[in-house]
Amino acid sequence: MGWILRFIGNFNKKVNVRTFCYLSVEECDKAEKIILRKVRRECFEKNRNLSTQIYLDPDGLLRIKTKIIQRKDQESFRYPILLPSKHHMVDNLIFDKNVEFCPAGVQVLMSTLREEYWIIKSRRTKLAFIKSSETFS
Repeated sequence: MGWILRFIGNFNKKVNVRTFCYLSVEECDKAEKIILRKVRRECFEKNRNLSTQIYLDPDGLLRIKTKIIQRKDQESFRYPILLPSKHHMVDNLIFDKNVEFCPAGVQVLMSTLREEYWIIKSRRTKLAFIKSSETFS
């Protein structure tokens, strides 16, 4: 998605200066937010009666208020992004983190994901995903 956004940006530029190097952090963050907004629209748009602990942030992402909101930490840690348990993009996110922290185990995988995301029924989702991926290995 980051490369697609860069292509569109380069295509719309009037100047002949084009960027072809690696994606910047800002481009990756923008692409991630676009994908997560799409997941939100697909999964939570029908469910308008969400809890009072859930709110829509200025980027259009659903965030959940955790019990550690008074702590001085990153906003993504205090207010993680709410994600559904059954979506292929969530499976891709879990797979990516599982590859990154492969030998660490389920508990480390869950804690690293919870630093930014709050996946509904996360333990069951992650365990099922890891068991299914182990059968293919």
